[in-house]
Amino acid sequence: MAETLEHSINNFTKNKYYLAISNFPNLSNIPDDQVDMSSISSYVQSVDIPNITIQQLYSYWQHERQQHPNPNGARETNVLTIEWILDDKFMNYYLFYCWAKGTKYGIPSRARDDDEQKALLRDNCIDRLDIYSLDNTKTPASKVSFHRVFLTGIGNLSLQFGDSSIVTFSTTFEYEQFGMTEQRKKEDGSLLLEPLK
Repeated sequence: MAETLEHSINNFTKNKYYLAISNFPNLSNIPDDQVDMSSISSYVQSVDIPNITIQQLYSYWQHERQQHPNPNGARETNVLTIEWILDDKFMNYYLFYCWAKGTKYGIPSRARDDDEQKALLRDNCIDRLDIYSLDNTKTPASKVSFHRVFLTGIGNLSLQFGDSSIVTFSTTFEYEQFGMTEQRKKEDGSLLLEPLK
């Protein structure tokens, strides 16, 4: 069976992409059931998937400089940037603000009572952030996944009085792992998203 989405496509960009967030970290003062993840995703303006850079090491042999790729590990990644459309109640900006404040000032992540005070700040991340590419039937054709996504910054809000233009703000993230899946047909004709190998 194909993986289908119950949410509408982003009405602002009119494109064939959809962003899904597995969880929203560090909302110790807001119950999880009061955060509508689909509404957060519907306010995505753009996603800037980072380039990949490979650092080089240098050595000399017989007065000739040689370059060597530096295998600095799979978790040395670049910055993921997402631009959001500000909702009417400033709620999506406030949620990111709560996350940033909790990380910056050391509020225990995902801790909602005294028994959970041992929660680690390292758990203060999005477990998985998925970007779906949808086909013409609005079925996911492929998915790019970022795992263990940490918020590193929130851009400023620029409010222009007397102007009805859409207001946006950006967030920057760093992630630890990256994966991709694509839609494949099974023998019975149904579709399934499977990891690329």
